[in-house]
Amino acid sequence: MILFEPHAGADGTRLLGALVDLGGDLSRLLPLRGFRAFGVEALSLRAERGREGPGATGLVVEVREKGSWLRRDMAEALDRASDLVGASSAVRERALRALALLLEAERVLGGGETLSVETGSFRTVVDLLGFFLLLDGLGEGPFLSMPLAVGSGAASGPGGLVLSPSPLVVETARLGALPLRGGPPSARVSTTAAALLASAERFIESFPSGVPLRVGYGVGDRAADAVRAILFRGGSLEEAHLVEASLDDATGEEMGRFLEELQALSLEAHLLQALGKKGRPLFILRALARSDQVEAVRAFFLERTPTLGVRSWPVRKDQMDRRWEVRTALVDGKAYPLRVKISRLGTVVKEKVEDDDVRRLPLP
Repeated sequence: MILFEPHAGADGTRLLGALVDLGGDLSRLLPLRGFRAFGVEALSLRAERGREGPGATGLVVEVREKGSWLRRDMAEALDRASDLVGASSAVRERALRALALLLEAERVLGGGETLSVETGSFRTVVDLLGFFLLLDGLGEGPFLSMPLAVGSGAASGPGGLVLSPSPLVVETARLGALPLRGGPPSARVSTTAAALLASAERFIESFPSGVPLRVGYGVGDRAADAVRAILFRGGSLEEAHLVEASLDDATGEEMGRFLEELQALSLEAHLLQALGKKGRPLFILRALARSDQVEAVRAFFLERTPTLGVRSWPVRKDQMDRRWEVRTALVDGKAYPLRVKISRLGTVVKEKVEDDDVRRLPLP
């Protein structure tokens, strides 16, 4: 997996630079220099090493174009650019989804057919397509992100008061369910970066466990604003929350139904017996939920059970890498397949035979 840490904001220069620094193949993007349509007259694309910081890279893209971009032209431009670089259907679809998110954010904010300067540029196409192309080339599975740090405050601009983060960044985050976090006031965030990070498979708050194999840094104008990307192998972290409630006024049948329904909403659910006030027996209904499941689990407790409140807190779930191996058991000279689950973390290895396969063996 690859983890992005946008602790001081993010933009295309830094996100793509981090992927190149991580080992992404920049040559896959070079055919974009030949794009000539929709007013694009010239494009230069190069990786620059930062003057400061831990060997950071910035992907500098300069576009000379004339005219304004229309909403209907962006998807076609992205499609033509995908043909130029030989992008796979998966890369093309992910870039188009990110673009659709940006265009919807513009529409919600009252944008017309002509796009704003934040979105209406071929640079947007380069950032969206280039990110997923480089990510695909690394071939390291899903990508995760920590919450995107944004700046704060306002400044006077040519068109009036300019907010940080911009309304378009905030709307993109809202539509894409991208978690934001307050960062340094100077943290700069582009709308394309918000759309790209919104496509992450998971958002995590704490640093995952595992061995970092490679590290890449994407830098813009200042080394302090670098975005770090880390390739992990080995153990992984399933960031989760425990959500629970005490129940002393539900029947056994109801408790069984609550447990069954809760198991379908979460990673796992358990029912514990306990003693409450004045020694009264009660049950504790508890669920382990991923971050994206927490709200649904909380809603279940409050809407479907008699409880008037729930408790929840984040927990770490470190888990071993797992794989299945088929082995053979001989019973009376006849071979039977047995599935064995092999779990590994560092030097610790555990093996367990699938019980259903054991049950199918003939009795001796």
